[in-house]
Amino acid sequence: LSKNLKNAVKSYREAMNTQAMQSLPMDGATLREMHKKFKKEAVAIFNCSGFDANDGRYAEARVQLAARIRQLYDHVEEQNQTASRHFCEREAKGLVGAVDG
Repeated sequence: LSKNLKNAVKSYREAMNTQAMQSLPMDGATLREMHKKFKKEAVAIFNCSGFDANDGRYAEARVQLAARIRQLYDHVEEQNQTASRHFCEREAKGLVGAVDG
């Protein structure tokens, strides 16, 4: 069960790092769609061994998975906001320079 949890989190993290973080900034809707897709894939990895959904350990691990994915997504959202702000600042400086020049 813990191996599935680790593999699922690893899958989500790697997908977000390679496909989302490398493309920042992006609009929020696109980021959410990526998150949904990669979360679905991570849950599939987590569930691949067919654990009993009524098992308390399974439920606890599922909660851990959701919390870890939320934590990773929140980090990517923060990075997206920062990248967007930096992009806007660069554009604004470029416009001011064009007007002053």
